[in-house]
Amino acid sequence: MKDLGGFLKSVRQKEGVTQEKAAELMEVSINTIQNWEKGDYIPDNKNINKISSVYGISWKDICLRIFDDNMLKKVENDNFPDFLFTDEKNREFDSMYFTDELQELFGLIYIYLDQKVNDFIQMKKLFPYYTTSEYSKEILFKEPFEIGYIGMLPYSYIEKKGIFRLMDMVDKIKEIVSYEGAENVLKYIRANPNNLYSFKSNSKIVIADYIDKEFKEEKLERYGYSRNKKVEDRFTVLSYNFIKQLEQQDMFMGYGTAKEFEEDIDIQRENLKSGYSYNRKESKVEYTKDIPGIINDYRNRKFPDIGLFEYYTIESDDEEYFEKKHKYKMELDFYNKNKEEHPEILGSKPKEYVEEFKTFIRITEKGKNYIEWYKDIALERQ
Repeated sequence: MKDLGGFLKSVRQKEGVTQEKAAELMEVSINTIQNWEKGDYIPDNKNINKISSVYGISWKDICLRIFDDNMLKKVENDNFPDFLFTDEKNREFDSMYFTDELQELFGLIYIYLDQKVNDFIQMKKLFPYYTTSEYSKEILFKEPFEIGYIGMLPYSYIEKKGIFRLMDMVDKIKEIVSYEGAENVLKYIRANPNNLYSFKSNSKIVIADYIDKEFKEEKLERYGYSRNKKVEDRFTVLSYNFIKQLEQQDMFMGYGTAKEFEEDIDIQRENLKSGYSYNRKESKVEYTKDIPGIINDYRNRKFPDIGLFEYYTIESDDEEYFEKKHKYKMELDFYNKNKEEHPEILGSKPKEYVEEFKTFIRITEKGKNYIEWYKDIALERQ
């Protein structure tokens, strides 16, 4: 760690902010500010963003003081689809990796956790009715990074780090492993023993699984229903198959404006919530009967729109509509030219025709990037 404390102190003083004011703006205690500046504690991801905002410095400037240059370069790899997420979410991902110190603690906890589980197994062999929850394997593996597990570690290690320092380190580890689970993090480290773990350095298949989980949870929260977990029902799979078709040609959706089609998604969502009650709303658009099945599959699952495709509208070029429009314009032109000389026609102004629009969907630049990123996984999941 490259003197993070001194760096934070200097930028605070440069901004003319007192420790008391910094604590108030970041909604932390003064002791927390002091501990950061003494180098006793490392800010977590949430507080790194607060420091960045209050002191007017980038998250990268802060992370460069926490991690070495090589580790930061590892985080900035081409394996991760940054374009799918917001800047805020990407900053969150950027901070999800282990230092040497955190990775060492992670390994120690697992070593002593395995030992405790083995003790429980041996105890069960000697005493079959032994059921003390303290040694329950299920409980131990369910939340392996609770604060209580610090007590399993060697006293010399605890004394060297300090109990409160260790508590902060455990909290950071829990935050990092929450993205894919402690067991998966352990698998990564065992497969790459010379590397420090980072979420962004995972394989594409692991990252795709995270995206599926993330968008499935958002879908359930927004739409209030669940579906099975078949591979073909995953967001990443369905999106790829859908967008791949758009790469070949734009698709005709039906009659109505792009705005109306976008609003219709919300209408469908409201109808889904209200069931078949009198509150159901009518769609403002007319979908074509020739919509490819893949579009219906995608739309019916109501995944969040993250900008892989976009709607666009053109005026209808149907022959019947074109003739109706042409006739209206001719009648209106005749009416306007003759209404002053022939006032008797004032009451027979041509009935205004209703404009008709066709809406299509097309792939966006983000969609093209997504196809390029996902194509390797698509082959693996076939």
